[in-house]
Amino acid sequence: MKSMTKREAMAALRGRCIALIRFDDFETAKAVAHAVAEAGIGAIEVTFTVKDAPRLIRELNEEFGDSVLVGAGTVLSADQVELAYENGADFVTSPCILPEVGAACKKLDLLCSMGAQTVNEAYQSHLAGSDLIKLFPGSSIDPSFIQATKAPLPFLEFLPTDGVDYSNIGHWFESGAYAVGIGSYLTNGIDKDHLAEVAGRCKLLLNAIH
Repeated sequence: MKSMTKREAMAALRGRCIALIRFDDFETAKAVAHAVAEAGIGAIEVTFTVKDAPRLIRELNEEFGDSVLVGAGTVLSADQVELAYENGADFVTSPCILPEVGAACKKLDLLCSMGAQTVNEAYQSHLAGSDLIKLFPGSSIDPSFIQATKAPLPFLEFLPTDGVDYSNIGHWFESGAYAVGIGSYLTNGIDKDHLAEVAGRCKLLLNAIH
């Protein structure tokens, strides 16, 4: 199964919301992934905390085809990068700065996004191989951080993740976010019996952008 190249994934992710799928249960994770995709979210991140995450990445890729990007999150080793790639992941994210993850992604031409909370960490994340700097957790960072940081470091691109919801998503994009990762806002209190609630939250997000 073929992943997108780094260049293809970067182009496809610009201005997008990425829905983070973090459920322990495989079937719940899959059901919520389908619900957010059907609601119009064009990118999904399956974290390695999901049971059988590589299998879920593969199955979602098979089921969505080219209509939705599917990536791997909470990637903490080069081995996990390889697993993600083998199962068709279009991008990889990590909350940490891990040079071995960055090097593995570079070798495979796979888009890499690793964490940061400060200007220094953002630059170190870039040096370690991040194509997008994952601002995590976004709930502890003001959106103005992006604009302020891009003034001296205009080559950095940012992916604020978690802490992003319909009330502030517009501010994040206005401040220069390349894309945003949506975590707890979409999934808190959600299970297979509350998929309509997920769809409603997705629509609020998309309306707030447009």
